[in-house]
Amino acid sequence: MYYMQLAFLRTLNAARGPHPIAVAQHFYDGGKASAPEVYADQSLTSWVGFLQSWNLVNRVNDTVEITDIGQEFLVWMAITGRREPIIG
Repeated sequence: MYYMQLAFLRTLNAARGPHPIAVAQHFYDGGKASAPEVYADQSLTSWVGFLQSWNLVNRVNDTVEITDIGQEFLVWMAITGRREPIIG
């Protein structure tokens, strides 16, 4: 998981409900600007798709929202004191 994916999850968690995919685009673009070599072969679809593959978010058409598992993941990170990713 990249730093900006975690930041995106936290944003979705703070303001529950479906968000336009443009919100994901904002975080994706930020990650791409900070680590272009990491994002060179990655599209927004695959970036969000990674989060979907772990059931952290649901994407429906042009919206995305955090899942219960996504919320539990953030709690787990906080409780266990896991370090945040430092790249992208």
